[in-house]
Amino acid sequence: MLSLAALSTAAFGPLLGGIMTHWLGWHAIFSINIPLALITLLLVRAGIPPAPRRATHWRRVLLEIDPVGMLLFTAALMTLLLWLFEADRLGYGVLVASALLWPVFVIHSLRQATPFINMRMLIDNVPLSLTYLRASALMMVVYCIVYGYTQWLQSVGYSSAEAGLFMLPIATVSAASSLVGARTKGIRGPFLFSIACALVGSALLLMLHTGSPVWTIVAVGLLFGPPQGMFMTATQAAVYVQASANDIGAAAGLQRSAQYIGAIGAATALANIFGQRASDTGLHHLGMMMGLLCAAALLLTILDRTIPRGAVG
Repeated sequence: MLSLAALSTAAFGPLLGGIMTHWLGWHAIFSINIPLALITLLLVRAGIPPAPRRATHWRRVLLEIDPVGMLLFTAALMTLLLWLFEADRLGYGVLVASALLWPVFVIHSLRQATPFINMRMLIDNVPLSLTYLRASALMMVVYCIVYGYTQWLQSVGYSSAEAGLFMLPIATVSAASSLVGARTKGIRGPFLFSIACALVGSALLLMLHTGSPVWTIVAVGLLFGPPQGMFMTATQAAVYVQASANDIGAAAGLQRSAQYIGAIGAATALANIFGQRASDTGLHHLGMMMGLLCAAALLLTILDRTIPRGAVG
């Protein structure tokens, strides 16, 4: 039910963003964050009971949050992104720096009692690591649609507000499939169904072009609803089942991190595939890349015998 509520409210994001961009300019999508943040702050103050105060020294806080791990992870990720976006200008030196930083980060994390990212848990818990890998792959596909489909729609003549309207049916199917997935016994079935929908949708992107009728654009988009809804519900359930009781907080946080890695991958892919403009050819190349990711995720899910088959709860 929490996932359904989150997806239902998120359904209005692309629509409202498209309307604001159309009427107020693209700066509005950032300025709206100011009143939203203030409203959220007031709601938290009103609805969340205060935590009991405890005396904690600032040095202990620094040890618990692992600032060195944060810096190493940020540096490794940023150098990798810089190379992905500016490879022609920066050369391979930045890539080498990123390749050196990642093992340093892993070694540092393994030596910490409370690391920024619990690498020991990822190494020891293979089923959980596979769940994160699956989530990153499919979230990359989902964000390619969220970021890229709207770009292509605007490039073929639709306004930003109309592009937002095209995303509303996808979000509706996403919320409905989330509820269906939550009521389904087991996790494997929702995983296979949602990934299969994404695979079929990716293949059908190859059929779209500038003159495609509205109903075909909507119909293809609907196939990406279950990957956003049902898949995420199944992933959340898998994390709760596969993580130990002591690691459940860190595991839930890493689930979100896996999604963001997928978002970063999608942004990088779109920058390299679309370039300055989202063309029909770019959409078809995007569909082929997404199809390969979906096929790999589907094969991984079929071969993964660690996914619970029975009822979860």
